[in-house]
Amino acid sequence: MLFRSRVNIFFGRAQGAEQSPDYGNRRPGNFDEYRKAYSYALGEPNRIVNPAHQHYQVDLKRHLNAKHVKPELEKDFVDVGFWVKDRHFIGEIKVTNCLTPSEAFRIAIGQVLEYSWVKTNDHPRMIIFLDQNMDEARVALASRLEIAVVIKSDDDFILLNPEVSPELKSVFSPIAKAANA
Repeated sequence: MLFRSRVNIFFGRAQGAEQSPDYGNRRPGNFDEYRKAYSYALGEPNRIVNPAHQHYQVDLKRHLNAKHVKPELEKDFVDVGFWVKDRHFIGEIKVTNCLTPSEAFRIAIGQVLEYSWVKTNDHPRMIIFLDQNMDEARVALASRLEIAVVIKSDDDFILLNPEVSPELKSVFSPIAKAANA
C-alpha cells in the first residue's frame, strides 16, 4: 500500500485530486506536468478536470439542449455523444490552454478514431470540438477520415466541414457564418 501511495503521489494522483493544475497559457514545463495535463487522455484511473475543457463542455451541452439534441457526457471516456436524425455521433473536446492547436487536433483525431473503430461496435460518426480555428490542410485531413470539425467561436459552434455529415448543419452553424464573425 505504501508503494502504491508513493506511485500515486509521483504521478500526481493524490487522493481527492480532481482538478488539473492551471498552467495558464504556458505549456507544461516537465514530464510530471505533462503527465498531469494529459492523464485523462492516457486512461489514468483518476480523471483530472481541466476547467477550460469543463467550460467548453457546459457550453456545448447548453447549445445541444437548445437545438433539442440530448447529449450524453463522459461515458466510457468519450466527451460527448448524441443522436441526430437516427445517426449516432461521438465527439472529443480539446482546448488549447495546455496544447497547441495542432497538438489538440492530433490528440482529438486519434481519440475519436479509437473510440469509434476500436471501442464500439456501432461505429458512430466522429466529431472533434476545438476552441481554435483549424487550417485548411487539417480540416481536409479530418474530412478524408470522415471526421467533422466544430470550433467554438464566441457563443456559437461552427461546423468547418459540413460535407462530412450534412445532418449536423441542423445543430451547428455552417462555415459561411464563421467568415462574418
